[in-house]
Amino acid sequence: MDSQEFTKEMESRVRKFCGSMHGQLPAYRYTSLAGDALGIETMKNRLRNEIRADEFFGLWLATTPGQVDR
Repeated sequence: MDSQEFTKEMESRVRKFCGSMHGQLPAYRYTSLAGDALGIETMKNRLRNEIRADEFFGLWLATTPGQVDR
């Protein structure tokens, strides 16, 4: 499978999944669904936390010894 076929297949899967969610989106955020402002702020905070966790993991990984060549 080449990259274009792979991309088309993934796009088809995403469209199918999104189509199944139309009209019944999950309320996965633990904030009010009455408006978007609070939801946007919540997602910004989650993104910041993900970035901080990635930075921490990267620092830890850089200090972890690799496999010894034999």
